[in-house]
Amino acid sequence: MLKTGVVNAMALGAIGPLFVIFAEGLSGSIGNLMLAVGLSGIADAITSLFAGRLSDRFGRKLFIVGGGFIQSAVFVGYAFVDSAFELYALQVILGVNYAMLFTSVDAFMADNTEAETRGRQMGNRDAATGIAASLTGIVGGQFLDKGIIGFETIFFIIAFALFVSNIFRLVHLREEKCIVKRASHL
Repeated sequence: MLKTGVVNAMALGAIGPLFVIFAEGLSGSIGNLMLAVGLSGIADAITSLFAGRLSDRFGRKLFIVGGGFIQSAVFVGYAFVDSAFELYALQVILGVNYAMLFTSVDAFMADNTEAETRGRQMGNRDAATGIAASLTGIVGGQFLDKGIIGFETIFFIIAFALFVSNIFRLVHLREEKCIVKRASHL
């Protein structure tokens, strides 16, 4: 999980600040950009209310792997966005997806780490993914700044990296250690 998380962080780190420039240029204003960000956040928050229950019922892997593939598809979609409305729609999809994906990742980590070392292991995961995201953000920004690649190329690279890392998750992610009791109230 850590290896694919680092790959995902590297892919997503390349877009963070660059997305602001892309979205502002597409939507025409900071206000519209913040609307896109806000729509994603609201969709994420609302979905989070039931995301954990669904991963308890149906398992973590479904939402981790499925969410990774949806995330990849959204980044392909960014390469073809022509209007602020299309951007808003992708942001809502991404917000719903992030709630399902990241809630399941956190639950999976909790399920599969020993209580005595859980904090250290999650700290290691966050450190590794943070470094990977930061370094690729720096490199991606330099490539854009120097005109080596454009936004569309970055979106396709990110989508490809996410897709490949999710193939590995699909094949290698195991929930055997996970003891999820089927709650009667779900």
